[in-house]
Amino acid sequence: MSPTSLHRLTTVATAAAAGLLGWLGLHVAGADLVADTTTVGAVDVLVTTLVAGAAGWLTAALLARTTHRPRTTWTLLSTTALSASMLGPIYSAPELTAVALMGLHLVVGAVLVGGFATTLAYRRSAAEPQQDGVLTG
Repeated sequence: MSPTSLHRLTTVATAAAAGLLGWLGLHVAGADLVADTTTVGAVDVLVTTLVAGAAGWLTAALLARTTHRPRTTWTLLSTTALSASMLGPIYSAPELTAVALMGLHLVVGAVLVGGFATTLAYRRSAAEPQQDGVLTG
């Protein structure tokens, strides 16, 4: 496994752990996480985080191969997607539940956005061969 792939895998695992810890904290505090008629449980948080992580991984890999500024493009796209993800809780949950769910989105999103960004080069010249991304410090 390449260092980039290992870093991306670690990013997804860290996002899942952060989301589950956030959910656990809300659960222990007695928050009632009900959106529409569905109770948001630990499995929901885990599956959603893994799907978002896989989508982010695929997007980061494609950007590394197709854009001249993969990190900048990733940051713009991923933060836009994170902002759009807030619409679900806003429209499907009562006020305090919506705030709690948006907090979970932000926790998971921050890990994914930041983690995948560090696997992308700031700039790729047109002469560079296509690649899966460059692990940068």
